[in-house]
Amino acid sequence: MAEPDEAWFRELMSVLPHRPPMLLIDGLVEASPKRVVAVKEVRGDEPWLEGHFPGRPVMPGVMLIEAMAQTCAVLHYCNEKWKGILYLGRSEAQFFKPVLPRERLRIVATRVKSLPRLLLAEVEVEVGETVVARSRLHFGAPKKG
Repeated sequence: MAEPDEAWFRELMSVLPHRPPMLLIDGLVEASPKRVVAVKEVRGDEPWLEGHFPGRPVMPGVMLIEAMAQTCAVLHYCNEKWKGILYLGRSEAQFFKPVLPRERLRIVATRVKSLPRLLLAEVEVEVGETVVARSRLHFGAPKKG
């Protein structure tokens, strides 16, 4: 798939209510109803790194899960063209290697099951050729009205 253009990226980013410092997607490499690939540059000046851990900063696992969840919100939008999805939980989360400042994350979310009000996705986070985290994430849409 060709790289998304800026207008398309802005439209998809409008799906996410997050803003810095909680916006954990810097860009999209690929987006389709089956798979979304997002990127995040861990710059090193993020406020959550200051205390995690002093002298040896490591991206918290919960922030990796949040980056995965934001990527899945884009995946849901690619399937439903509908804004508004709630994170319900995760299963089978695994963390293989710490993520350090100045590393570039590649977040790959693949649709396992998608219904109008449900999304189940498998997500991997890679640094270079190495998978650093993996999980299944579950989402549901709030009831209308």
